[in-house]
Amino acid sequence: MAWAVFTGSGKNRRILLFDTRIARRGISEPVAVLAHEMGHYRMRHTLVRMVTGIGHAGVLLILLVVKISDLRLFEAFYMTHESTYAGLVFFSILSGQVNFFIGVAMNWMSRRQEYAADYFAARTTGDSKSLTGALKKLSVDNLSHLEPHEFYVAPNYSHPPVPSRVQPLERVETSELEQAGCV
Repeated sequence: MAWAVFTGSGKNRRILLFDTRIARRGISEPVAVLAHEMGHYRMRHTLVRMVTGIGHAGVLLILLVVKISDLRLFEAFYMTHESTYAGLVFFSILSGQVNFFIGVAMNWMSRRQEYAADYFAARTTGDSKSLTGALKKLSVDNLSHLEPHEFYVAPNYSHPPVPSRVQPLERVETSELEQAGCV
């Protein structure tokens, strides 16, 4: 379950912060989460995700138009006549393989963006402990698997596991924040 979400575009941009979690935390953790979400905005992650999602859908629609009437598709499934409905079913079966690899790439990109937003939040607030505390509490609340296998993370996780997010934040805390004069 998400704690905060960046949504909207243009003049209708909003950060949704679920207030049920604020009552159980101090003020520093929600500020760190807001800084993380602002990092997504400042680095244009929302725009990049929207454009890649539209591009992904566009590529699939173009492939659908091209392949829906391809006789080789029907021959591969031993169909003697062309059927639009059968073509949709066959295309959905075959496009699942393509979507798997596209999904792995999109999840990889999303995980990189999460690390960047974490770093932005730590640098902006000058306090990476609050963000690590919020991440740890969120993982406990959601009963997250703390050490999933990397082959499961690649196709299925859009966010990195919490321990792999906390480790870089702890390094940022001890080295860069002191050098930048944030602490």
